[in-house]
Amino acid sequence: MNKEKWIEEILQVTRQVKQAEVNPYLATRVAAALEKQPGTAVAGRLPMKWVYLSAAAMILLVALNVMAWSRPLPQKQSTGIQSVMQEYGWSNNSVYSANF
Repeated sequence: MNKEKWIEEILQVTRQVKQAEVNPYLATRVAAALEKQPGTAVAGRLPMKWVYLSAAAMILLVALNVMAWSRPLPQKQSTGIQSVMQEYGWSNNSVYSANF
């Protein structure tokens, strides 16, 4: 109950708070003051050639990644007992499998 009373008091205080008055010309005065100062550089845009170059690099990396994952792994030549096990299907054994 004490907690509810505290919450209600907080809500009553917030209802009495008035919104602060804003100066509508403040942003233009700040911009003018920034333009007055010598040596301040305005953030420029990135040249389009760098945008195209980075996009081409990303496409190249994605293409190389796809090619690397789609290439099959080289198969090892099995000799001796391994070839016999593969021929009879004994190489794919699973201890927990019920397929006999």
